[in-house]
Amino acid sequence: MRGLAITAAVVLATTAVHAQPPTEDAADVTDQAEGKALPVSARLDVQYRMLGVVDEDPENDQYLFYVATLSGEVLDGLTAFIQTGLLQRFVAEPDESGLYLRDTLIGARYSTPVALGAGLKLGLVHELGVYLPTSRASQNQDLYAAPRYRLLADLEVLPGLSVSAIPEARYRFHAYAERAGPGAPLNTQVDFGARLGVDYVALESKTWGVAGVGASAASYYARRYPSREGYTADTSDQSPWFQSYDWEGHVFYIPMRALQVAVSVEHGGNVLRDGIANVFFTHRDETELVFTLTGKY
Repeated sequence: MRGLAITAAVVLATTAVHAQPPTEDAADVTDQAEGKALPVSARLDVQYRMLGVVDEDPENDQYLFYVATLSGEVLDGLTAFIQTGLLQRFVAEPDESGLYLRDTLIGARYSTPVALGAGLKLGLVHELGVYLPTSRASQNQDLYAAPRYRLLADLEVLPGLSVSAIPEARYRFHAYAERAGPGAPLNTQVDFGARLGVDYVALESKTWGVAGVGASAASYYARRYPSREGYTADTSDQSPWFQSYDWEGHVFYIPMRALQVAVSVEHGGNVLRDGIANVFFTHRDETELVFTLTGKY
């Protein structure tokens, strides 16, 4: 289960396009089910993000995430959690703070590992949660709630080498299909996608801790609410779909169970740009350098 633990911890808010609050890693959930952890645990993630290429005013190209998670074991293998956080920008409008409250996530995880034989075990964690509109952006869009299902799957194929897959889907309940303001776009109704990752533990020592490298890539689709406007062109669509993508590579170091440090390079963007499929592997306005510090109790 180590691969998924590292991947989920490092890909906390993996791209600017699909930045999500960090999630408690699956290994912790499994350990709780096996009675190796406290019934109640707390986690704090601090993540600093900056563009790989900054402009003359670098404060516009960097920001911080603070995410706190409180979880508790309800039944054997079942863990409930609540998660909230802050976004801190280094620039702000006059008389405004650079701190922004993020949406709050409430949910539960259920661990169901599967023995495959030959010493292999497939780790499976089902996660069902709902985002509540505590952020300014969600409140401005009149969001009621956004339930999400996610499956975290992990398999150690060779000693130290693990692969993982994280498919997920979310539906957004809004009071209005269209956002406020002249020319405002329609709200997103549903989004789904999947992430594939691989991790390799290069060092595992009781004295020096655990260290390794990894990478992951993902693709997501989003559909907006249907428009009531009439369309005459054959290419028009009242409920358009949008695709985004991202990738990341990271190195991590875990000196002790309660502390984890990671550095990653991440990139993400939309597949369609100005109506044309235009995908970049790197881009000066989208490729970021990310430093993540995680503390657990």
